[in-house]
Amino acid sequence: MKKLIFTLLAGLPALAFAQATYTVQGNVGHISAPSKIFLTYRAGGKVVTDSTVAQNGAFTFKGTLTDTTNATLVADYKGVGIANLDRKVKQDILNIYLVAGTTTVNSADSLAKAKVGGTSLNEENVAYKAFMKPATDKMAKLNADYMAATPEVRKSKEFMDAIDKRSDDIDKEENQLSKNYLQSHPNSYMSLIALNSAGGYYPEYNDVAPLYNSLSP
Repeated sequence: MKKLIFTLLAGLPALAFAQATYTVQGNVGHISAPSKIFLTYRAGGKVVTDSTVAQNGAFTFKGTLTDTTNATLVADYKGVGIANLDRKVKQDILNIYLVAGTTTVNSADSLAKAKVGGTSLNEENVAYKAFMKPATDKMAKLNADYMAATPEVRKSKEFMDAIDKRSDDIDKEENQLSKNYLQSHPNSYMSLIALNSAGGYYPEYNDVAPLYNSLSP
């Protein structure tokens, strides 16, 4: 029974629309060739990668999908190709949803700082991220503190116990925030995303079922 809800969730997005055309219209500063913007997502069990050369900051992607699809925009400022980006450096990326209509992505300098709008689901995604920000900011700080520690410090039991304690507390906060969002946004597609977070790493049917049942048809 524990798998039931998440099996249902996996199939739900396909009910959203039979087939629709998405457009992603963006502008990032004044970048031009050789700079490229990549769009990656999964469809039919495969990773799909599309790209376009930025023209004075502007770029556009168009396509057709049969499902609401989570995707990632990646900036390749040197035009080296997505496979050749320096993995040691934090990449400039932005997560969006590919849905029917035109999604806008605008920023003066980077994808990561872009304002996303134009389609209701992507606007809901922005609102959900803002709702979850107290927990995500704490997790980012935790990760930064861990990475800043020397290898010797990381071997310390006291240090790792403190890291684990902070991580557990953040997980609990994240789970509670997800439940709060879900209960206050029963009509939002993002509540399905929140449901995964609210369930935690080891979801129990009796905990998750009432949350799922609180969603609108």
